[in-house]
This record gives sequence, C-alpha cells and structure tokens, in this order.
Amino acid sequence: IDSPGGSETDARTSYTLLTEHKAEIKVSIDGYAASAASFIAMAGDEIAIAEGGFVMIHEARGVTRGTAADHEKNAALLKSISDTIAQTYVARTGQPKAKVLQWMADETWFDGKDAVKYKFADRTIENKRITACAFPGEFKNLPMALRPTVVRARQVKARILERTGNVR
Repeated sequence: IDSPGGSETDARTSYTLLTEHKAEIKVSIDGYAASAASFIAMAGDEIAIAEGGFVMIHEARGVTRGTAADHEKNAALLKSISDTIAQTYVARTGQPKAKVLQWMADETWFDGKDAVKYKFADRTIENKRITACAFPGEFKNLPMALRPTVVRARQVKARILERTGNVR
C-alpha cells in the first residue's frame, strides 16, 4: 500500500472481501496508508510497514448540498461511519475506543515505529523507497517526511491519476 485513501464505502467493501477470503492476507505498507487505505490495511492477517512509512487515520468526511435537514442527516451519517471505522481500528489494535476516536478527530499520523507500537502494524520492514503525498492539501497534519517537492508531487499525482483514471 502506498495510497492517500479514497471512498469509505469502497474501502469497506475491500476490507470485507479480504477478511472473508480464506487466504492468509499479508499487507505491506511501503509508503503510506492514509484515510481509507489505512482502513483496508486492517484486513491483513499480518501487516508490515516500512520504517519510514506512515498510517493515517481520521474521521469520515463528506460533502452535503441542500437544506439544514440534509446537512444534519449527513452529519449523523458521517458520525456513524466514523464509529464503524473506529470499531475496526479498535478490533485490530486493542486500543480503547475513546483513544481511537480522539486520534481520528485529530487526524493522526503514525510512523512505522508508532504504527507497530499502537498495533496498526505487526512489524517494520527496511525502507523500500521514498514516497511523497500527491495531494498534500487534503490533510491537515501531513508529516514533513511526506511533504513533496513540487516535481515529486506532480510525478506521484500523475501516476495515481493514470492508474485510477480519476480526474482532479
């Protein structure tokens, strides 16, 4: 995994398919597993993370358009989604739910060492490569190690968009 994340519903589907599969699931976080990608990583029977890798967790996010009632309904939905994500992190890490929810509220980045310490990963592996975040503006607490140079950010962003067919 080396991903800024994506849709929670897509991540939930991926997580479910992986956890229901009879194969042993080995996850390797070579760069960073942020947002929905961190949630998918939790499906691993074994999770390894690069020494310089990161896991990032945050509350569910979304966009609403409409009346105050529409916004209130979406806020309730986002809280419910955040709660189910937190339950998955708690089940994997054994951390108290209140602590996990606070980490999510704070948008917390765990480096390889802390990911293992807090049980988001089982072990560290030697760094495989240097990574950078293609969409740094999407995160409020992006670690300095992932803040890209302009050239590197353009390269990573182009690679992601090419592979996914997404347009930003």
